[in-house]
Amino acid sequence: MSKVELGTLEISLDRGAPQPLAQQLRAQLSLRIRTGDLAPNTRMPTVRALADALDVNRNTVQKVYASLQRAGLVVTRVGDGTYVAANRVTARLSDQTMEGFRSAIRSAFEIGADAADIRLAFELQMWRELNARGKKSVQMIENRRLFAHRRRF
Repeated sequence: MSKVELGTLEISLDRGAPQPLAQQLRAQLSLRIRTGDLAPNTRMPTVRALADALDVNRNTVQKVYASLQRAGLVVTRVGDGTYVAANRVTARLSDQTMEGFRSAIRSAFEIGADAADIRLAFELQMWRELNARGKKSVQMIENRRLFAHRRRF
């Protein structure tokens, strides 16, 4: 397992996990950006520094950064580095909301659901909520699902 600290945050990659290292790295960075743990305008480590710290190929980190940039989570300034996007609405979910998620997940595990069941239930509820808000959001989710199998991460 490779570990590195990004400010006060720790990133760890499990080489024995079924997920590719790039997917693990992208998921961890994306989560930290979306939850506000990595604040807007935070400078990300250079590709070389992060690759060396995690003992992964530089191309892996470069692909992750490019994916985060396409998602609008980071911006790269030529000659200056990569930063968490400032214009991204990454408001930290309230403690009350997070506690609601934790409680729902705990309850689901207690009745015998596994992680896949919980994920599907969450996606179904999200789909229903977005459907109530208009077809455009629903269509975006459908398109994402259709093409998800083609993307590496």
